[in-house]
Amino acid sequence: MHETNGDNVPGDNVPGDKISDTDPLAEIVRAAGRRPAPPQAHYDQVFAAAHSTWRRRIKRRRQQRWFAAAAAIGLFAIAGALWQSFQTSSPSLTAEILLANGTVQWLAPETGLWAEINEGSLRNGTRLRTGADGATSLRLINGGSLRLSSHTEIVLNGDSFVLNEGMIYFDSAGRRPAMAVDVITPYGTIRDVGTQFEVRTDRDLLRVRVRSGSVALLDSPIIGSVSGASGEELRLSAAGELSRIEFASDDPEWAWAESLAVVPNFDTPYVMRYLQWIAEETGKQLDFETEDVRLRAETARFLGDPQGLLPTELLVTIAATSDFSFEMTDSGTIVISRDD
Repeated sequence: MHETNGDNVPGDNVPGDKISDTDPLAEIVRAAGRRPAPPQAHYDQVFAAAHSTWRRRIKRRRQQRWFAAAAAIGLFAIAGALWQSFQTSSPSLTAEILLANGTVQWLAPETGLWAEINEGSLRNGTRLRTGADGATSLRLINGGSLRLSSHTEIVLNGDSFVLNEGMIYFDSAGRRPAMAVDVITPYGTIRDVGTQFEVRTDRDLLRVRVRSGSVALLDSPIIGSVSGASGEELRLSAAGELSRIEFASDDPEWAWAESLAVVPNFDTPYVMRYLQWIAEETGKQLDFETEDVRLRAETARFLGDPQGLLPTELLVTIAATSDFSFEMTDSGTIVISRDD
């Protein structure tokens, strides 16, 4: 009978068995022996297959990058084409309505019908007309202002205007000298040369009044080309008769244009700026009693609200709200002085 060790438990080695200290897995590997090395040709085939796969992946990545770049270029091209198309199909702004009195209409592009309009921006190709009680003042995007009297129809085309009938007034103030404006009429094209002028046309007569600067009548099918200077009125009949008469810059017949004047929003509301604007709108000369008065007008601020006032109303308001006073002379001069 065998004597057991109290430390042994079921499943432990019993005396008389040989205990191995080696790793069974290692014994199996040693029993199997060393694997024979594959032939070099197999290495070459595996290397060639791996290299081919690597090259295909690299090529695929390059193609993907190329396609991505081409797609980006294509998107930019498409975006550019769409923008160009938008620019071409969407006319640019040409004017903004500053003031509209009575009946003012435009030919609505959506309906092709005449509709009332009294505010907003206008694009190239806009057709405007005024009724018997209508008049309007426009601020041009490129500088200057355009005013339409009653019974007037006009087409806006950037820096040129087709005047079918009626009367307009143009003021180039705030416009670069090189940017001329053309008014196209059945009698020819009137071009401004940094000026204020009025054009009236109908089937029997073309009338051009030059308030300041000069104008040129170009390519007239009736008379060729002529020019008009400041203080001059040109009349051209349908029969080809041309006449010139003097016309004062402060003549009362300019009153319709003055009634559509809109006071500018000056960054610094110096009295001098308003006085100069008043002189330009009324066609009068501006003078000062003394040099000290002129210097004071350049630094004094107008503290009132000028909006909605006509030029002469603004002059009266300046005198009423400051120590400046004025006098209108018979020679067409506004003389500014200061109260003691």
